[in-house]
Amino acid sequence: MTTARNGLLSFALTPAVDGMAVVAYLFFVPALAAMFNKPNVLNGFIILFGYACLIVGTRIIRMLGHTLDAGPNPKKVSDLSGCGGFLGFSFGIFTATAALTTSGLLENEGFTRATSGDGIWSGILIWVFSLTLLTFVVLYPFVLILPAKTRIQANSPAVPMLHLLGVSLTNIMVLITVAFWEGLFVGEEPAGMSVGFRILALFAFYLLFLIFQAPPRILLFLLERNIYGLISFLISLAIFLWPLTA
Repeated sequence: MTTARNGLLSFALTPAVDGMAVVAYLFFVPALAAMFNKPNVLNGFIILFGYACLIVGTRIIRMLGHTLDAGPNPKKVSDLSGCGGFLGFSFGIFTATAALTTSGLLENEGFTRATSGDGIWSGILIWVFSLTLLTFVVLYPFVLILPAKTRIQANSPAVPMLHLLGVSLTNIMVLITVAFWEGLFVGEEPAGMSVGFRILALFAFYLLFLIFQAPPRILLFLLERNIYGLISFLISLAIFLWPLTA
């Protein structure tokens, strides 16, 4: 009975979390985009925080995958294999580039001094930041590929809460990525694009975001076959990206 209840709660939670992400987008993303438009080391750490949330959230989803399929004859849960590793590594490279760009380190004299041996304190900060980036770039692909060893019983009361936490954490990185792209266009003059061209631009952004952001949600869909959760993700992504084409 508890297992069935957990399944129903998990089914309903995903669209609810996506709805909360839309509300968070309206309240927080514009301010975050304005911050990203002005290079600061804090911006880089915000992006790293979002990437860490993505890693933890994806790992939780992997744990749930083994949880709900546990039993005498558990079915194999897809791990996206090499495709997941490639997408994870590619998104890691993008995240590293975004963090370095918004932090201003690539254009900062401190970066030059650090790589040449001058500026001890700025050098330490930059090298710690860079090593953290490299660690995350390597870590996320492994999270997508490697199966979770920790199993949680399907009838555990923690299952709905972990489901809520996993989806929420992955959505944080989606919102931070949207804020990064919006930050690139803060202060830009309207392009005056036609509706048709805006739809084409939306399609291009949409495809890019799906390539990078969809793997955790694909894993969740393969686990639950929750078409409503998948539709809510696709709709929320369109809402996030439409302003980018304005």
